[in-house]
Amino acid sequence: MSLIHSPFRFFLAIGGCFVLPLLAGCEKQDQVSTYTVPIHESIQTPEFRRQQTMRKPHDERILGAIVAHRPDLWFFKLQGLPDDVAAKENEFREFVSTVNFSAPSGVVGWKLPKDWVQQPGDNIRFATLEISKEPPLSVSVTRLPAGDSGLEKDLLANINRWREQLSLKRIELQDLPDQSETVSTADGKATIVNLVGLYVPGGPRQMAAPKPPPPQIHYEAPEGWTKIPPAMAAIASYEVAQNGQKVTISVSRLGGGLEANLNRWRDQVSLPHLEDSEIFKTLTKFPVGKHMGAFVELTGKDPKTGNPRTILGVMIPDEEEIVFVKLSGDPDLAVKERDHFEAFAKSVSF
Repeated sequence: MSLIHSPFRFFLAIGGCFVLPLLAGCEKQDQVSTYTVPIHESIQTPEFRRQQTMRKPHDERILGAIVAHRPDLWFFKLQGLPDDVAAKENEFREFVSTVNFSAPSGVVGWKLPKDWVQQPGDNIRFATLEISKEPPLSVSVTRLPAGDSGLEKDLLANINRWREQLSLKRIELQDLPDQSETVSTADGKATIVNLVGLYVPGGPRQMAAPKPPPPQIHYEAPEGWTKIPPAMAAIASYEVAQNGQKVTISVSRLGGGLEANLNRWRDQVSLPHLEDSEIFKTLTKFPVGKHMGAFVELTGKDPKTGNPRTILGVMIPDEEEIVFVKLSGDPDLAVKERDHFEAFAKSVSF
C-alpha cells in the first residue's frame, strides 16, 4: 500500500518515527491462562453477525455520483455491504435525477425519496442523508472546488480515490467510459460509478462513523495581510496586494488522499500530474509545533490567463485529515511574502 495515501504513514515517511516505551520490571508474574470460547450460531443474531463482519476485512459497495457545477464538484456517496447498497440502488438513482441548482444562490437542491432524512453537515460534509437505521445506510454529500484541468481529470482523480477505499486498482482516462456512466439530473448531468471491492477497517481510507468535530485551528496572521471572505472549503482566507500584484492565502482542513489534493494544485499552475513516488520527491519536511508537516513550491502558468503563477503550500497531518496552508498568486510577490507565509504556517495549532 502506498505511504502517501495515508496522512499518518506519509508524514512518518518524511521524517517521523515510532517511540516504543521501555518495558520495566522482571519479577516473575503469576501465569494467566486465556481461553477462546466460540459463540454458538443459535444465539448469533443478524445484528451480531453484521458487527462481526464489519470488524474484519470484507466486501463493500460504493454507489457514487459526481455532479459538476462550476466552480465546484458535488459528490454523493452511498457505501455499505453489497446487498444493502444494491437494495437501495433504484432510490439512489431516483434521488440523483432530482439534483438541481435552480435556486438563485446556486446552492444544490434535490427531492428526497420516501423515508430518507436529511441531517446537517459538518466541516467536511455539506449534508448527510439517512436512508435507514437498520441496516445503517446514508448518503454523504460533499463539495470541493473543481480543478482547472477539465472535468475528465477531476472525475478520474475522485473515482480513483473511491476505488482506493475498496482496494481496487487505479484506472486511466481511457478507462472512464467503461468504469462509469453518465445520467441526467434535473438540470444537467451526473457521472455514476458502482464499485465493489475489499474494505479494510482501520485502513488509511476508512471513513469513520460520526465523531466529535475536529479541534479548532488557531493561527496568527502577519501585519499587512487583509482578511477576506473564506474561499470555497477554506476556514480562513487572506490577501496581499502590492504594485498591481496579488497573492491569496488560505487555511483549510480536507480529507482524501494527499496525491489528489497536490495534483489539484499542480493543475492550477499548469503542471502535469505526478504519481505517488514522484510527488513524494517534491516535498520537504516542515515542522509545525509537535507535528511534522511537508512543504511544496510550485511555479507555472495560470491555465486561464497564461500568466506566471506560484503556489507555496504546507500540509500538516491532523487525525484522518490534513490541514492545508496555501499561498497562491504572482511569483514576485510570493517570493517577498515567503517568510511571512512560513511564519504564518508555523503559527498554526489545533
